[in-house]
Amino acid sequence: MATNLPLAEEPISRIAYQKPLCVETGTPLRDVVDRMRRDRAGSAFIVKEGRLLGIFTEGEYIGKVLSAGGTLEGPVDDFMRLPPRLLTPRDRIADAIRIMVRQDCRRLPLADASGRVAGLLSVRDVIDYLVEHFPAEVLNLPPQIDQILGR
Repeated sequence: MATNLPLAEEPISRIAYQKPLCVETGTPLRDVVDRMRRDRAGSAFIVKEGRLLGIFTEGEYIGKVLSAGGTLEGPVDDFMRLPPRLLTPRDRIADAIRIMVRQDCRRLPLADASGRVAGLLSVRDVIDYLVEHFPAEVLNLPPQIDQILGR
C-alpha cells in the first residue's frame, strides 16, 4: 500500500469501500427496512436511474418512524434525508473525514464520473484504512487505565 502521497492527499480509491444497498424512489418503506435487515445494511440509498436522491439510515428509522409511532406504510421517500456532499473515489480521504465530522454522518455516498452511485464509504472503512496505514502506532498504543476487558 505504499504511496508517495502524504496521507492528507490520499484518494478515497485507496480504501476498500462498500457496495451500497440501493432502492428505487417510491419503494415501500416496509420493503426497504426488510432489505436493510436481510442485508445487514445500516443505510439504503434512494436512487432514480442510478442517481442518488436521498439516504435512509437506521437513524431515520429510529427517529422518524419508531419514535414518532409511525408505520412502515408509504414510500421510503417520505422518510429519507438529503445526502451529504457526493464524493468520488478520486476525492481525498481527508475531505471525507472532514465532511463526516462536520455533518455528523457515518456514511458517505460515492459517485462515478457520470454521477451514478459507485459506492459507500463508512467511518469503519476509514478507520480500517488508518489502522492498516499505521499498524505499529495502533498496536503499540498503551492501554487505557479505565479500560475494562471482556465486555
